[in-house]
Amino acid sequence: MNQASIQAERPEAAAGGGIPPAEERIRTILEMLPIGVVAAEASSGHILYVNGALCRMLGFGAGELLGMALFDIHPMVEEPRIIAQFEKALRGEASHAENVPVLRRDGHVLTADVHYALSEIRGQRCLLGIYADTTERTRARDALEASETQLRTILNNINDVVWSMSYPEWKPLYLSASGDSLFGRRPDARAGKPVSWMEWIHPGDRPQLEQTRKSLDERGYAYGEYRIVRADGSERWIASRCKLAYDGDGQPVRVDGVATDITGRRRAEEALRESENKLRSMFQAMTDVVFVLDAEGRYVEIAPTRTELMVRPPRELIGKTVGEVLPPESAALCVGAIRQALETGEAVPIDYRLEIQGRPVWFAGMVSRMTDQTVVWVARDITARKRAEDALRKDPGDAAPGPGGGAKGTG
Repeated sequence: MNQASIQAERPEAAAGGGIPPAEERIRTILEMLPIGVVAAEASSGHILYVNGALCRMLGFGAGELLGMALFDIHPMVEEPRIIAQFEKALRGEASHAENVPVLRRDGHVLTADVHYALSEIRGQRCLLGIYADTTERTRARDALEASETQLRTILNNINDVVWSMSYPEWKPLYLSASGDSLFGRRPDARAGKPVSWMEWIHPGDRPQLEQTRKSLDERGYAYGEYRIVRADGSERWIASRCKLAYDGDGQPVRVDGVATDITGRRRAEEALRESENKLRSMFQAMTDVVFVLDAEGRYVEIAPTRTELMVRPPRELIGKTVGEVLPPESAALCVGAIRQALETGEAVPIDYRLEIQGRPVWFAGMVSRMTDQTVVWVARDITARKRAEDALRKDPGDAAPGPGGGAKGTG
């Protein structure tokens, strides 16, 4: 463009006659460009020429812009910046500025990358400017930055640790802020040193970590639970989920993962196991039958005690009502005791007889309200006592006191 002779569009400049063919070709090319082009007097900044792309960008007609100065197409607050760019161009230096605010006719502000260069048009020193609209790019960049800021804020405020490493080198790329508190240490991602997870994992769980990494290599994703040893020597349980990320050629280049502190859950599970073991030991030592029934007499739970005294195996009773498994009279007796316990909140004693494996068995039961809709039923085998009582009723003389005050026959 240097030394190009472009016909000035201002009325006073256009009076000099027709446009030479070479200049007409240049102007045709300029009108075809998708970027804005402007020529202005170097001394005053008055606009001498604008192409159609700049007119469309600014929302002005060519005639309107020819009566304006370059400063007029920028917000007033940008004037010092524009002057600085002009001065650089006038000194023959490269003058380029990115995302410069540009003022449209309707008052809206766009952004553009602006480049100015000093040139001479028909013996007059001029500034040639190129305006590339970056509004959409700026909006996309701002939206991306806002999204990244929001994502970073979210990642820094969740308890889970989000991490990323190169693959297969396992060099740290990213570790969210919560990693500091969980691991008690932070790998130096800037140093690009491989992280030896083995140093962080409890020695007893390292074989499981190797299995997790093997699953990742084979399937592209993996899950594992293991203990970590923090910098202060304390231990925590983590659940780690990770998967491979691939490049455009389908090659794995990164491992992204989430580590969750499950120490509380693991401790609760261990406490529950210990409690269950204690209860199991207690139940095994008990000689009573224990089960839970709902308000309709349905078996909800059955403790593993004296299951040989149940009318059916426990797995066949769960979900069934006493009416489905007991004789009608016995079922009605049981339902009555359940309702009484639920209504009064008091323990209800009940003696009853059942046929167990072809033989009659007497029980002394105690029914207690457990919740508003369930009761716990504890029953003891009193068959031997019942037989003794029956025998006593049949021959009361055998139990008469002897001369020494003891039972007859005791001497």
